[in-house]
Amino acid sequence: MRPEHAPLTAPTPPTDPQTGRHRTKRLAASPASARAARDWIRTCLAEWHVTGEDSAQLIVSELVTNAVVHASGEGIDIVAVLDSSCVTVYVTDTGCPTAPQRAPVCRPLSQDEETGRGLQLVATLASHWGSRRVGRGVTVWARLPVEADR
Repeated sequence: MRPEHAPLTAPTPPTDPQTGRHRTKRLAASPASARAARDWIRTCLAEWHVTGEDSAQLIVSELVTNAVVHASGEGIDIVAVLDSSCVTVYVTDTGCPTAPQRAPVCRPLSQDEETGRGLQLVATLASHWGSRRVGRGVTVWARLPVEADR
């Protein structure tokens, strides 16, 4: 985990989509949504003519997979925002009404564990990441440095 990680604090996505640097997507809370999210972020980066496609696809895939696993199945919202030097991706789940929602954390793992490495990958690839409660759910965000495509 990087020291920049700030659990339970997240920048708020800008509300002005008119800049052309703000995209949103609603997905079902199903395993197929991870692939749809990868395709969507790849399209966003291509439209914005910036680098970072592989890392962005892995980050969004891991965050959507976590939302599918830990949410109630009502849907997942994704927001991507491009600023001058980075793309920030926000993945919000609807929560689970029968279980308390906890902040996601990178936890120590043994080598033989088959799951639980997603946030470690996000922490490695992102310059910053964090989470915050949103109603019953959680928004997990990750910031990825990008450069203009040449």
